[in-house]
Amino acid sequence: MSRRDFRDACRKSQVFARYAGYREFLDERDGVFLGYAAAGASPQWRRVPFKCFERWSRLTGAAVDIDGLDIFAEHWRWRTANPGAPTAGRFGAPSAAEPCSPAAAGVQILAIRREIFESWCDDFASSGLLPVPTLDDYAAHVAERCLPCPKLSLRPAVNSA
Repeated sequence: MSRRDFRDACRKSQVFARYAGYREFLDERDGVFLGYAAAGASPQWRRVPFKCFERWSRLTGAAVDIDGLDIFAEHWRWRTANPGAPTAGRFGAPSAAEPCSPAAAGVQILAIRREIFESWCDDFASSGLLPVPTLDDYAAHVAERCLPCPKLSLRPAVNSA
């Protein structure tokens, strides 16, 4: 997170507020990065916006904590490298206990808490205007709202004259 995002995170989450400041947060992240590297993993830095992480948390049920941030950053990294890849949903809790494997066979897999998905479906059902979406539809919605996507090129204006 940027310094600005970190300040926002501290205001909104006790987990981030426990750090004495941005420098301590970065030092802790550096330590984790070096630990993974020493263990033979090849970690990659990924700066992610806190607003997107908050939205991700609300839509998936992920905790607003360091583990949730790491999982979100991994999904962000994968989506950046594979912007046009399809998404699929599965019920579960995005957590460090269940290691993040954001993709299988080129499909980005998003863990979604069942109660959040069901609440979303209830809103569709109560409107009666649209059919209730599938879990995969919801995963695509989450990816679209929270993860980077390629910029659409603007088409030139049509001359109606």
